[in-house]
Amino acid sequence: MADEMKPVVKSESKEEAPKALTASELVDGEKAAAKEQKEAAREHREADLAAADKIEKMWVESGREDDSVVLFERDDAHPDGEAFVGGRGIPEHVARTAKVEAGLESGELIESHEPEKPKDEKGKE
Repeated sequence: MADEMKPVVKSESKEEAPKALTASELVDGEKAAAKEQKEAAREHREADLAAADKIEKMWVESGREDDSVVLFERDDAHPDGEAFVGGRGIPEHVARTAKVEAGLESGELIESHEPEKPKDEKGKE
C-alpha cells in the first residue's frame, strides 16, 4: 500500500501575534495596577479598623514591683493604636489582644480600673 497523504487544513481564523505595547501604554497599565493595589489596601485597612473597634477594651497596670515596661504593642485595636504599660500603679487603657491576655495570665499585667479624673478647685471634673 502506498502512503496516503492527508490534506493540510488551514484554519479559517487568523490568530495574530500579540500587539506590542507602547511605553505610554505600559506606564498607564502600571498606574492602573498601582491604583487598584492602593484601593485594595485601603479597603483592607478599613476592615481591620472596623474589626479593631469591636475588640473589648480594659484598664490594666504592671504587675511588677519595679518600673520595667511589661507591654509595648502597636495594634489598631488599642486606643491611639498602641499600648505601653510600665510602672506600678499607672492604669493604661488597652484592647484585650493576645499579648494583653498573655500578660494577664503570666501576672506581668493586672486588671485595673479607670483612673479618677482630676477635679479642679471647685470640685468639678
